[in-house]
Amino acid sequence: MVPNANGLDLLYRGTRDGFKSKNFMTMCGDKGETLSIVQTKEFKNVLGGYTNIPWSKQSPRYGQWMKGDHKSFLFKVYPNNEIVKLHHLQSEQYETFHYNDMLPCFGNDLYLYEDCNTNCNSQSDVGFNYEAPEGIDKYSEQAKEFLAG
Repeated sequence: MVPNANGLDLLYRGTRDGFKSKNFMTMCGDKGETLSIVQTKEFKNVLGGYTNIPWSKQSPRYGQWMKGDHKSFLFKVYPNNEIVKLHHLQSEQYETFHYNDMLPCFGNDLYLYEDCNTNCNSQSDVGFNYEAPEGIDKYSEQAKEFLAG
C-alpha cells in the first residue's frame, strides 16, 4: 500500500495478484514508500513492515541491501488490536533487501518468499536489523516466533 490524499492505495494483494515476486515488483516497484501487511495462514497473525525505500524493479539476481534513513519499521497486530512496532536499529545500516525471487524483505528480520501461500520458506527472526521486543533475545526461538507465531 502507498499513501495518497485519501489514505492508502492497495497496489498488490497476493490472493488477488499471485504470490510471485515478479507480480509484486511490477505492481510495487519504484512506487515510493510502502506498507506491507501479511496475515499468516496457520495462525491468522497480522504483521508487516513499512519502508520509505522504494522496492527496486531491477533487483540484482543475488540481491541488494538497501540503506535508508532509519524510518522503516516492522509491526505485529495482536488479536485485541494492540500494535507492537519494532524500529530499525540505528546501529544497523541496511533496512530492506531486494531480491528478484522474493516478496518484501526487511533486513534479516522478515523474509517473504515467492509462493509463501503454499510453502514454509518465509521466515521472521527479530533483533538483527530491527529491535526485538523487551525480554526477547536475538537468536532465540522467541525471536523467530514473535511476528508470525
